[in-house]
Amino acid sequence: MTETAPLLMRMLMSERVPASAADREGVASRLARAREDGALTEQEAGERRDRLNAAGTRDAVRRVLDGLPGVPPAGLVTVRRVVTWALLGVNVVQIAVWLLMCVIGLHFAPPFWLWSVVGGGLVVAVLWRLTESVYRVRG
Repeated sequence: MTETAPLLMRMLMSERVPASAADREGVASRLARAREDGALTEQEAGERRDRLNAAGTRDAVRRVLDGLPGVPPAGLVTVRRVVTWALLGVNVVQIAVWLLMCVIGLHFAPPFWLWSVVGGGLVVAVLWRLTESVYRVRG
């Protein structure tokens, strides 16, 4: 991903970030492998390479691979975004409540919010791993 995109945008709306050379390289590698495996004809691979070269965002780059075996469905990106935003909102509220409990009660309350941060963080990490695997070059 590009360094010029703000961190929050890269984290929460990565599909809208401009595509980098590394993103294109990973998708081009998958296209070449699909061509070698017979999942694409030479003409289909050429059309997809043209779409890859014209793609401006990471989402457009990902859509080049739609329909190929081993590619996560496009809806998974939306699921990842919704779960990430929901988890972020829940954790902010829980931490605010915990801080109020500590301040009003004048004592340190155990950080109960850690359970949702760790558990929800693992769910989000798995979703990120699945959706970002499209852009990685496999050896």
